[in-house]
Amino acid sequence: MRCGKYCIGNEEPIDNLFFVTGACRSGKTLFSKILASTQNTEWIEEPYELSLLLWAIQAGKSNADLEWEEKAFNAICKELINSAILLRNGNFRPEDLSTIWNYKEAKEIFQRLVNINTRNQVQYYIKENNSHFIIDIPGILGSSEFMKRACKGVRIIHVIRNPYDVAEAVCQKHWNSNESLEHPLNNDIYRKFNYKGNTEYYIPWWVKEGMEYDFVEATEYERGIIYWVSMVENYDGSDILIKYEDLVQAPQEEMKSFLKLGLQPTTKTMALSSELQSRYILEQEKEIHLNRYYADKFRELKEMYKYG
Repeated sequence: MRCGKYCIGNEEPIDNLFFVTGACRSGKTLFSKILASTQNTEWIEEPYELSLLLWAIQAGKSNADLEWEEKAFNAICKELINSAILLRNGNFRPEDLSTIWNYKEAKEIFQRLVNINTRNQVQYYIKENNSHFIIDIPGILGSSEFMKRACKGVRIIHVIRNPYDVAEAVCQKHWNSNESLEHPLNNDIYRKFNYKGNTEYYIPWWVKEGMEYDFVEATEYERGIIYWVSMVENYDGSDILIKYEDLVQAPQEEMKSFLKLGLQPTTKTMALSSELQSRYILEQEKEIHLNRYYADKFRELKEMYKYG
């Protein structure tokens, strides 16, 4: 499908837009919250409509030339930013990890709730404060080139963590248990797979086509390793790489690099960084059995990321 003369909005570029990605349970959300505590920075956590668009592109279920998808991506980002400034989708639940009370001052929250009501006011606020925007979505490295075409100047931050930690955490969540594969609750992208003629599984889009049987036959922990491989294998070296272990060991040193990107820490920034320590538990290597493709890829990626 070609766009022809049609466009979505004014198609002006978005300044100061960062995407934080990586496998779930890699510290991505906590790192995003730390960035969100810097001055004049907005955080948009895992927006479903944008996630679905990017996953569809990676799964090969979107339009081949992607011209319309690029326009849609840019427009969705602008709508998310507008809603973020207006606090329409703000998380005010005090017990949640991503609650706004943890990274924004109450004074700022109430001022925005009262004083910003229109799109013109939003645009004025953005320009006046030189606002930065953090959008975190897991597993979008395979869409990096598309995102940079669609939104000029976008910067992608890839958070990586020890694969054994991630696999253990995913296993504890039972995201890839047999029950979850038979009756998924999330509206992610799946493909149906009939196992031995009597059980139908919903295979996540990130599992390589033709390897559904191997995925079903794997243990739940091994599925977590396959998940890690699938989420981190598309890093090409052009995006910003953050290792969770480095953040834990020297959070202040790691955060200094973001001063060069225009992000200015606040008193909350270093306080939030201290949460990294309590969440760091290095999971020791376990015996795993993977098919040839995933075994070779796992070994290659561990070497590339320097995980033994």
